[in-house]
Amino acid sequence: MEKQETNGVKVTSIDQIGIVVRDVDSVIESWTKLLGIGPWETREMETTDKAGNKAKTKLGFTNIGSVQIELIESVEGKTFYADFLEKHGEGMHHVCVRVDDLDATTENLGKKGVKLLFGRRGRFAYMDTVNPGGVMFEFSQAQRESA
Repeated sequence: MEKQETNGVKVTSIDQIGIVVRDVDSVIESWTKLLGIGPWETREMETTDKAGNKAKTKLGFTNIGSVQIELIESVEGKTFYADFLEKHGEGMHHVCVRVDDLDATTENLGKKGVKLLFGRRGRFAYMDTVNPGGVMFEFSQAQRESA
């Protein structure tokens, strides 16, 4: 097999699958009854963008093996996830993969023309990797232990 260029990106694991839904509670109830998935943890997250606009998102989390399932409901305000729901309906939003060096990964991909959509430096980054393949990747890095 021919060696492929990697752009300095080294994916070490799949950590999460994010799914945008209209109603986190009804999906949790359905998946628990139908598929036995759970237990679930839910929480709400309030954010304010640079322009001062507030938004609220409800999240549901569970693990299947070593992969976390994240259900995402945009409760109020304009969010990254509300835009997705409006354009695509419910469905898979992203796959979160772990990399050794998040900052180097975003820099290397940026040099190749991959746009940073949303993120927090050193913690996570959603990048526009939808074409080809139809999947948006969120990149994360294991938190380093402080000495």
